[in-house]
Amino acid sequence: MFSVPHLSAICCILLVIEKETSGFVFEPPKLNGYSKEQIVYHIYIMVQGGLLEAQSHQTSESVIPMDFSFINLTWTGHEFIDNARNEGVWKKAKTIVEEKLGTISVGVMTQLLNSLLKNQLGLP
Repeated sequence: MFSVPHLSAICCILLVIEKETSGFVFEPPKLNGYSKEQIVYHIYIMVQGGLLEAQSHQTSESVIPMDFSFINLTWTGHEFIDNARNEGVWKKAKTIVEEKLGTISVGVMTQLLNSLLKNQLGLP
């Protein structure tokens, strides 16, 4: 398991859940390049950050949940993925982050995506 959130994993998880017609996934999605433990960790921090709601499952020995079910996007999760959906804006935001900082929080990425989208629309 790793302790640094990957923005690409967060975006992929949100997109997979959003595509479900029911609005829910009943288990963590499978993503190429990520182990189940990595995906569960991301879901855990996304729940903490208000991007997702989910039913957690853990043992008495575990510090964080070992699994999740009934996973759905929150309003904040929908807003993030709506802003990240534009591939050009997403790539530009990732390039800016990689060139200047290497990594940022989801909150700052949300602000950056908002700023780039407003710029495209000619909004202040």
